[in-house]
Amino acid sequence: MIPAYQTINTSIKDNIYGNCASACIASILECDINEVPNVNDYLHKKGIKSYEEFKKTSLYMYWLYQELVPYLNSKGYNFCFTDDEKSFVQDGYCTLNFLIKVSEDGNFFTAQHSVVGFGTKMVFDPSIREKEFINLYMQVLFLTVEETSKLDHNWTIFGK
Repeated sequence: MIPAYQTINTSIKDNIYGNCASACIASILECDINEVPNVNDYLHKKGIKSYEEFKKTSLYMYWLYQELVPYLNSKGYNFCFTDDEKSFVQDGYCTLNFLIKVSEDGNFFTAQHSVVGFGTKMVFDPSIREKEFINLYMQVLFLTVEETSKLDHNWTIFGK
């Protein structure tokens, strides 16, 4: 794992969704962050103009299916996730997805944020922004087909 910091922070004021997930994937796969699909590019193509509008849509899932999963598959990986804490894998690099509270110009808002974990322990936060971690709600793994077959039934797997 080679740390890659996010290059875009979520901003309600500027209607931008951060690229922490892309930074985590770049860190784990040890590649350039600019190589990893960025959700902002996808949202702009779809005409989404605000962070609040984005939160009300399912476009994140479309980005996942149409852009991120094909990218990961081209690298030989599947996208696997679970929100069942009993099924969380206890070793290996992953992303841990949190609900966080952040401040922008003195106003607080909640957002989703990804960090690199090793099992369930956070080992790298791609954002230098101050934040309060509210709760961990999902673990995401990037596994080969062979590795994917070892996951239990509580995992959702996108890929080959």
